[in-house]
Amino acid sequence: MRLSSILFLAVLPCFAICLTPISDELCQNAYQTASRKIRFGRDFGGLRAERGGRGVGQRGGFRGTSDVAGVAGAAGTAGAADAAGPLELLELDGTVDATGIAAVVGAARAAAGVAGNAAAAAAAAARAAGATDTAVAAAAAAANAAAAAVAAGADAATIAEAAAAAAIAAAAEADIEAVTNATAAAVIAADARGADADVIAQVVAAAAAAAVNASTAGADDLAIAEAAAVAAAAAIETAIVTANATAAAALVNAEAAETLVNADLIIAQTGLIFAETPRLIQDMLNQGLIDAENLVTAIQPPLELIAECPFAAALTCDAASPYRTADGSCNNLQFPYFGRSNTPYERYLPASYADGIDLPRTVGVLGGELPGARVISTTYHGLSTADDRHTELTHLTTLFGVFFNHDLQDYTSMPTSGGDFLEPIDCCNSDNTAICFPIAIPADDPYFGQYGRTCMRFVRSLSCPPLTCTLGPREQLNTATGYVDASQVYGSDIDRQLQLRAMTGGLMRTTPTDDLDLMPQDNTTFCRASEGNLCFIGGDGRVNVQPMMMSLHHLFVREHNRLAKILSAAHPDWTDEVVFQETRKLVIAEMQHVTYNEYLPVILGPTLMGTYNLNVLTQGYTTYIDNINPAIRNGFASAGIIYSHSGLRSAATIGDTQNPLSSLFYNADVFYSGVDAPTLVFQGLTTDMAQRVDRLMTDELTNKLVETAPGNGWDLAALDVQAGRDNGLPTYNTWRQWCGLTVSENFATLPDHTEADITILQTLYASVEDIDVWTGGVSEIPVEGGSVGPLFACISGRQFQALKMGDRFWYENAGENQLPIDALNAIRNVTMSRLICDNTNIQQIQGNAFIAASDANPIVDCSSLGSAEQCSMARSFGVWGDWSDCINNQRVRTRQCVAPPTGDCSCDGVPAETQIGECNIFVPAN
Repeated sequence: MRLSSILFLAVLPCFAICLTPISDELCQNAYQTASRKIRFGRDFGGLRAERGGRGVGQRGGFRGTSDVAGVAGAAGTAGAADAAGPLELLELDGTVDATGIAAVVGAARAAAGVAGNAAAAAAAAARAAGATDTAVAAAAAAANAAAAAVAAGADAATIAEAAAAAAIAAAAEADIEAVTNATAAAVIAADARGADADVIAQVVAAAAAAAVNASTAGADDLAIAEAAAVAAAAAIETAIVTANATAAAALVNAEAAETLVNADLIIAQTGLIFAETPRLIQDMLNQGLIDAENLVTAIQPPLELIAECPFAAALTCDAASPYRTADGSCNNLQFPYFGRSNTPYERYLPASYADGIDLPRTVGVLGGELPGARVISTTYHGLSTADDRHTELTHLTTLFGVFFNHDLQDYTSMPTSGGDFLEPIDCCNSDNTAICFPIAIPADDPYFGQYGRTCMRFVRSLSCPPLTCTLGPREQLNTATGYVDASQVYGSDIDRQLQLRAMTGGLMRTTPTDDLDLMPQDNTTFCRASEGNLCFIGGDGRVNVQPMMMSLHHLFVREHNRLAKILSAAHPDWTDEVVFQETRKLVIAEMQHVTYNEYLPVILGPTLMGTYNLNVLTQGYTTYIDNINPAIRNGFASAGIIYSHSGLRSAATIGDTQNPLSSLFYNADVFYSGVDAPTLVFQGLTTDMAQRVDRLMTDELTNKLVETAPGNGWDLAALDVQAGRDNGLPTYNTWRQWCGLTVSENFATLPDHTEADITILQTLYASVEDIDVWTGGVSEIPVEGGSVGPLFACISGRQFQALKMGDRFWYENAGENQLPIDALNAIRNVTMSRLICDNTNIQQIQGNAFIAASDANPIVDCSSLGSAEQCSMARSFGVWGDWSDCINNQRVRTRQCVAPPTGDCSCDGVPAETQIGECNIFVPAN
């Protein structure tokens, strides 16, 4: 009996561990074969990451001492890791690599040669000083021993001891040949971990000079040798200090980036092994080596593979902590990995790959080639013009959507360099399907054709194992947190968060100006600003994509610091950490409220806001549901949420000028004009109208995305289509069926599209079953009162529901860490317009910044807008008291206002807060 590939993949997560000898052997063989193929094969071998210390090769330094352990003085640990590297690879490969052995031998000979030259130079110097033959031999032996000890990575004390022992032995007329052989053997054993030529030259010069001075002073041979040894040791000590200082300085700029690269390499490699193992087992199934009777016991990951899964380790949580973690972990105490950054995207629907494992779809259901992503873009997704603008929504709606998206998802790409790559991979000239999925450009392309360009490089999303560490199709890694937690402002891990903090007064780092502060400046990221003007660093790496995105980041950084100063003034006894975390809690609450109260209603419409229970409360609290997984789903991240790309204009108003979008990519010049840039940007965003969400997109995005020279830009629509295929998203019809929407069997009855759109789709796709989900979804007729069609409203609605209900720290939730009722009511007064007024120089604005000004939404003075009452946000309450006895199946508990004790916002006269709950079941009071 055989099982189909589809059934095989469908039951894959349910299989038990290998138990029988035959199945265990097959399982192990498949894993080991996959492991060798990924780690050492032609297509994947470059994905090996350095797992030991990383050498920098600094001039005047020591190889292998530039990692953290080396800089800290723990040279032994780092040295052992580096020295074991080549042997480990040979052992894992299971073969005798003649080329590798030759390289090791050659390096050892070179090191021995350097040491010999050191000895010869020391001997020549001693002889020139008139020393006896015994002293000459002693000086040579000392330098030789010192060089060998350096090569072995010894510390200064050991080097000095080796040099002195060799010198004394030689002066005592010991077997000089034996001493020389021993030191040469030590060099060979060091396996190319020698000091560079500059260091050895310094050591030899110091030893020789000491020998000359001692001889000139009339010292005997033994004293001359000892003087040379001491001088050599001192020179080595100086070289070590210099090398470590140099390495430490390099690490300040490089360590985080190198760690990330190596982490990506390891995750990518492990993810490919998790996908390749079932592919090989499928091959054994097809060959009859596995049948239905032993299939169930054959494909649980071997223990070795599970041990490599980055999500296998248990996380330790502090259940009593009142604050979110930086990386989103431990929000759900039962499942601490839920929503954590650097975990895989979840899926609403099973992955759809051409081979069922990881190859993107390229063939349609009828057997013909699918249209290329660039062809789909030029045929169906262009050109959006002024006639296609929305009549009600401002450009801010579109840009906030992109900014909000960056809080939830961040795909990182497969590594194309680093590790053991001999040279970087160019995905337009590589057949490596694990890494590359290039976009073909036809010769007659309406834009790129004139430049002779035939390929757009596309690097695939980073592969990773599933969160369950089970075998199955390729998954992708989300480096952002899976919560609405302003991670694009604060960062998705503790290292980035600490980098952004001022570490005083609970503040975020800023750059002072004569006007409002700017974000911290950074010149290490890609930036097209004029010389002398710097871009910025934020919680998300896409902060600098254009000035509108930079301004949204500035808005929330400024809001954080505005609130932090209020809290610090009210609570002078609070530490920097407490002020920062309490402020972060409030800013996250503001972002959640603005998103669900103002932004989502104009995207999804009132009906679906109610269907998915997305409306915020006007009073009282909500209840957290701990069995809901809020993690970002692939179909949402790679299709449902990126409707905003269609709403971007071809030009943005900044001040008095209309700026083509292509001139703004990664350009921070407007921030150095002498006028507050966010003020100018938000004036334009709240007056410019957005493009409609439809099939059309501006050519500033489809032809000139990040164009630095004519014809070298990208096509955002093509990238969106290609990403959906890369990430294994099912087709448009499959998604509609999942949402319970009408599914068409032919183009004539394709729902929620105009006749004109259907006609073009029919020229592109051979079957309605081939339509890509982003192409079909973004072009649907919008739902009533919303701006997206029913499919994207469904996918987004379900995701936003999970993000709200599955977040233990959701701002409206009741519980141990709930916001005080006065603070919650203060948050309910916050609007996007209020945030803009508080953090720019804008004095007048419409009440709802996402909707164009009108009689129903008039321009008003900022002073007339509702605002969050400062004292309500500044007061803090103590822990909850014990529950009262049950009376009529209800119980009560209270907590008191505890701070500040004095001042304008003191607790004087502030009543206690009360919670009422049913006995055994907590129900928040309204």
